[in-house]
Amino acid sequence: MTRSVDNRRFFMLAVIAVIGDMLLLFSFTENTADDIIGLLLSAVLATLVAVLFKGCAEIMQKSKFYNNRLVFGVICVSLCLVVLITALYCVMNFSNYASNVMLGTEEILITFVSFSVLVTVLGFSKKDILLKLSLLLFSAVFLLIIFMFAFSTAFMEVKYLIPYKVPTFSGSFSAFLTSFPVFFSTAVPLTVIGIRVKKRYFALSYVLGIALTVIAFINILSVFGSEFASTLEFPYSKAVSTASLGHIFSRLDIFLYCVCFFTCLIKASVCVSSFSFLTAKFLNNLLKKINIFIEKKKKLW
Repeated sequence: MTRSVDNRRFFMLAVIAVIGDMLLLFSFTENTADDIIGLLLSAVLATLVAVLFKGCAEIMQKSKFYNNRLVFGVICVSLCLVVLITALYCVMNFSNYASNVMLGTEEILITFVSFSVLVTVLGFSKKDILLKLSLLLFSAVFLLIIFMFAFSTAFMEVKYLIPYKVPTFSGSFSAFLTSFPVFFSTAVPLTVIGIRVKKRYFALSYVLGIALTVIAFINILSVFGSEFASTLEFPYSKAVSTASLGHIFSRLDIFLYCVCFFTCLIKASVCVSSFSFLTAKFLNNLLKKINIFIEKKKKLW
C-alpha cells in the first residue's frame, strides 16, 4: 500500500518537473510544419530515451558493474554535474522571466538569489516534503493550464494550426533541438530519486507532462501563428495575456505566473534533491574506501 502511494506521489511530482521551465522556452521557426514535427518528435523521443535511461539505471543498480566503487564514483560525480547544471539553468530561466515580465525590471540578481535559496532549502529537505508539496501543486498546475487554454479559445484561429509551408529537415531539427534537451534533462534527477518507482508511472508522468506542454504549444500557435510567435520572447506568456475572463480578470497572467513558479520550483528542487542524494552516496562510498585502505595499512604495520 505504501509503495502504491509513493508511486502515485512520484507521478505527480514528475509531471510537474517534466513541464518545468519548458513553458518559458518555447521557440518557433516561422514554419508551422517544422514546429509541429520538431515538438512531437522531441516529445516521443524524450519519453522513450528517459524510460530507457531509467531501465538501464535499474539494471546497473543490481549488477556487479554498478558495485565497483571507482565506477560508482565516476557515475556519481558525472550525474551531480548534470543535475546541478539543469537546476542552475532552470533557476536562471525563471529568474529572467520573473524579473523581466512579472516585475518589469532587467535586474535579475535579487530574483535569482531568492529563488535559489528557496530551491536549495526545498531540495535539501526530506524527500517526503517534496512529494507532499507536489501532491498539493499537481491539481493546481493541471487545472490552470487547462483553464488558461479554455479561456484563450475565443482568441484562437484554427488556420494557424494548419501548415501552409513544406516542412524542412533543418527547420524540424531546429525545433527538435529547442525542446528535446529540456524534456530529457528531467530524466536524470527523476531517475535518481525515483529509482524504485515502477517504470509505468515514470513513463506516464512523461506522457502527461509533455501532453500539458503540447496544450500550451497549441495555445501559442493558434493565437499568434508560427511566424509572429517566432518574433516574441516568452510567447506563451504573451498568448495567455491576450485572453480575459469577463469582468473578473482582465488578463490571465496571474495564473501563468503561478504555474511557472510551481513547475520551475519543483524541477529545480528535484535536481537539488537528486544532487543531495548522489553526494551522500558518493561520500559514503568514499568513506568505505578510505576505511578499507586504513584497515589494510594496519595489517601491514
